[in-house]
Amino acid sequence: MLGRVLTLSNQRLLPVLGLGAVVAVAWVYLVYIAAGIEGMSLAAAKPWTPAEAAMMLVMWAVMMAGMMLPGAAPMILLFATIERRQRAAGEPASSTAIFGLGYVIA
Repeated sequence: MLGRVLTLSNQRLLPVLGLGAVVAVAWVYLVYIAAGIEGMSLAAAKPWTPAEAAMMLVMWAVMMAGMMLPGAAPMILLFATIERRQRAAGEPASSTAIFGLGYVIA
């Protein structure tokens, strides 16, 4: 029984570490961006350049990943378990990484 529990824990290690890494990078990026913000007053607002608009989109996407992936982690881990069982049974299986990427894109 203990061997089975340890095996399941090891099988979940990669998805957990992957999710943790994405969330950590997202938060580090957001802290970095927040440290460089100056003049948040609306009086100082000016129209965005295309580069500023693109950077805002990147910042928003990273923020969403950092905030939403922890909540999606249980579903992603369940998907990884199902994928592992399908591969062990010789059935075709989808990639957990593709599933997670689909969640991030949506």
